[in-house]
Amino acid sequence: IINCDFENSLIKGKRSTSGICNYSSGKKLLIDSCDIINCNIISEELNAAGIVNMGCYDNIVKNCNVVGCKIGNLNYTNLSSKVYVGGIVSYTQAVNVENCKVKDTQLNNINNNTGGIIGCSWGSGNITGCIVENVDITSEKNNAAGIIGVSGGYTIKDCQVIGGTINIKSPKQLVMEHMQRLDDLGRTLNLIINTKIVSAQQKMDVVSGFS
Repeated sequence: IINCDFENSLIKGKRSTSGICNYSSGKKLLIDSCDIINCNIISEELNAAGIVNMGCYDNIVKNCNVVGCKIGNLNYTNLSSKVYVGGIVSYTQAVNVENCKVKDTQLNNINNNTGGIIGCSWGSGNITGCIVENVDITSEKNNAAGIIGVSGGYTIKDCQVIGGTINIKSPKQLVMEHMQRLDDLGRTLNLIINTKIVSAQQKMDVVSGFS
């Protein structure tokens, strides 16, 4: 897959979602010089990535750029205990990533395992000459990092992380945010109910002739 670009697009899936290739099980897949610019890449339940969701067995991703994007998931189900979000690849077994850049992008994972380049990597592989610049990386449970969220044997060489933030939310913070969402929901429902009551009362006053 060479010289394929997406720009100003919404890429959304029920489960795993990515910009170029969602799943590769074959050997020697090459993704070269593909750019994802100003896109929202959203998974409703599981993994999300800028270029490849799940890649295996000596796949190569090189010279790709993810710029000005929002990448993440919306909801977590109990189908899996692990969820992966990556600027280039969400989950990999032996994918080599070369000379790729993730810039001015938000990576948000409502579970765990979030990385500027790869969310989770198992097996042997290499990340070489990659740049993560001004990227905000968030995991709501654990495992967030500038290059790889969690690794099982990768080699990282000549890579840079410049600016940006890395945030792992604490259980206390999650509870407080959940309580705030419930409070906001309660206020919204109360406003809707009260608005309907006032509207109904006004209609009754008009019909009855009283103001």
